[in-house]
Amino acid sequence: MKPVTRNASLSADVCIVGGGLAGCLAAVRAARDGVTTVLVQDRPVLGGNASKEIGVNPLGAGGGQNNCYFRETGLLEELLLDNLHRNPEGLLDYWDATLLDFVHHEENLTVLLNTVVDAAECDGPRVVSVSGLTLGAETRTTVTARLFVDASGDGVLGALAGAPFRQGREARAEFGEPLAPETPSADTMGASLSFWGRDLGHPVPFVAPSWARPLQTEDFRGGRHPLLYFRPGGDFQGDWWMELGAGLDHVYDAETIRWESLRLAYGVWDYAKNRSPRREELANYALLWVSTIAGKRESRRFEGDYLLTENDLLEQRAFPDVVAYGGWSLDDHAPGGFDDDAPGTVFFHLPGLYGIPLRCLYSRTVENLFFAGRNVSVTHRALSSTRLISTCALLGEAAGRAASFCLPRDLTPRALVAAPARRDLQQSLLLDDLYLPGLPLDTPANVAPLATVSASSSLAQVRLESPDGAYPLAASFLHMFPVSGALEQIDLLADCSAPTTLAYELLAGDDRGNYFPGRSLYRGEIAVPAGPAQWLPLPAPLQWDQPGWVFLRLEATPELTLRTTSEKLVGVNSFSPGPQVLLSEGARPYDFYNQYSPWVRLNDIWTTRHQSACFRLSPASESYAPAQVVNGYARPCHAPNLWISEETDFSTPEWLELSWEEPVTLREVRLTFDTDLDYFLRAIRAATPFRHFRECVRDYRLELHAADGWQEVARVTDNHQRLRLHPVPALPCTRLRVVIEATHGLPQARIYSVVALRA
Repeated sequence: MKPVTRNASLSADVCIVGGGLAGCLAAVRAARDGVTTVLVQDRPVLGGNASKEIGVNPLGAGGGQNNCYFRETGLLEELLLDNLHRNPEGLLDYWDATLLDFVHHEENLTVLLNTVVDAAECDGPRVVSVSGLTLGAETRTTVTARLFVDASGDGVLGALAGAPFRQGREARAEFGEPLAPETPSADTMGASLSFWGRDLGHPVPFVAPSWARPLQTEDFRGGRHPLLYFRPGGDFQGDWWMELGAGLDHVYDAETIRWESLRLAYGVWDYAKNRSPRREELANYALLWVSTIAGKRESRRFEGDYLLTENDLLEQRAFPDVVAYGGWSLDDHAPGGFDDDAPGTVFFHLPGLYGIPLRCLYSRTVENLFFAGRNVSVTHRALSSTRLISTCALLGEAAGRAASFCLPRDLTPRALVAAPARRDLQQSLLLDDLYLPGLPLDTPANVAPLATVSASSSLAQVRLESPDGAYPLAASFLHMFPVSGALEQIDLLADCSAPTTLAYELLAGDDRGNYFPGRSLYRGEIAVPAGPAQWLPLPAPLQWDQPGWVFLRLEATPELTLRTTSEKLVGVNSFSPGPQVLLSEGARPYDFYNQYSPWVRLNDIWTTRHQSACFRLSPASESYAPAQVVNGYARPCHAPNLWISEETDFSTPEWLELSWEEPVTLREVRLTFDTDLDYFLRAIRAATPFRHFRECVRDYRLELHAADGWQEVARVTDNHQRLRLHPVPALPCTRLRVVIEATHGLPQARIYSVVALRA
């Protein structure tokens, strides 16, 4: 019989298996680094759990209660900002098109969709090639490469190559993880298949298919209920708690889990529409979309040279080979999912962001195999945080860059950790706007720190004075301010119903840079007369040598109502007392345990509401001075770390200038703008009320001052990206100027970082 399968072959420097966001970012990063790359995806679409097939929003460090300015940057930020620009309504198909555009214009990248990898050839401890069948094309393609990245989620390539892996839950004693179970088990978190319904404005009956799972009210246990988060007028979405897979293998039993998940999704919709107490509110709702496959949370976790544990996250352990970060809570779902009597999950919030080392991103036995995504080297407890899509995306970009570092140096991943090039790897990630906890940009290639920095103006008076809301001071209140130099007085705008006394305390920030207060610095109290809209002067006798945070805690004062504002300023945040739900108290879904700080954000990042007390600090501050753009940090950490101009209408452009005593010859200038990293930017199934961040610089030009005077080397209009790279002519210059002509709405110019790379 003549075989019908056609054979094809490809050769590349790097082959990446898995087209979720981890695989996509690994592929794009390697390709942009000049490495020939093949990306193999077993589905017809990209995105993995964040694809239009499954529809999970990319989440990450924003799910940590103690995090501020959390959003992942680098390639993921570029992708999300492009999607916002094209697709502010969050439509699934537009998001899919953005993903395809993201990979397809890379000239060093070949993408194979619908291709299921099912074989690997190895030569001793190295993978030589992988092969897979392209469904519907009767073609088997073999990809030969020097390095491989398994970003497949389930770790299909790692399993084919014989790399050791773990499944299930480790016992508490193995790594001393305080929240791990006392005995090990094969239990994993389940998979969820979701749906999406919308009000069509007229009655829409629903007749359930015969195979839909029949459900009654008593079937929704452990705080799970399809209408728990439903608000009339809004979309009705099947939620994460529609989770199944207990007792099954999430690799080999995937089709069984998918089928049972589909039965559950239609059963939940049938119950909500036809038998729930609120069925009349859903009379006009139609089922518009059901995901075709279930989104997995956990299967294989491969062993690297380091296994990240719960304690690493709790302690925010510093790793010399850190290449990525996370920050989502420890979110360990009940093994039984929908059928479990226990709560669906309890969010155990971490103190802040944590680092992930390169040693977790490769196999300890297969010499040329990287991992990226939820299959990296972590314990089950650590996985409950690292599995989040945006964190996986960072791991993908780090793996792609690490591969491009290994190839020209003929290094294995393990050798890269020990080589001097490891520091260069980290610095290259920082140059591309990847944040690494505890590491500033500090490379000799960047001559910007050698320059004197000046600007047309800078924001010296730190204040927000325009009220549009109110906050009764019935409970204590916490406010975070940026400070630099002397702090003498904080004024607050408030209404007072009767004469009273306001007691307050000033505190330093947490020593590790987390966003909650540390040691006490000063206590005071003032008498407040009755009266509306009065500025309350709070003495604040502090001296701050370096830019940083100060926290103001106000005692509960029922007679006072703070005037608040929806205006935002980097480094200004407000907090209210939050619940401390203990794990033993039978918490419901979306409750949390937060042992690190009694405070929760008053600013609701999930619904984009913002609330800050109206205030003014005196005297003037250097918190937003021009020199901040060369301090090595491109986001708020320990301090705001950006230049902000005075308010302007840009009739006269604002400018920022670097000047050197001796001429320098540059090859590239990198600019990092403000895209409000404190905003929870969703990619899909959620409309955003704007297409561009109003803080972001829109129109600007770049100028060099050489022997012949000023020369314009770049002009940009309608920018919406945070990071912009500009090659410049290699001519000796003594001054570099960024001239800002417009933003997307904010009457200030803002720049986080200017990097000037020498030729």
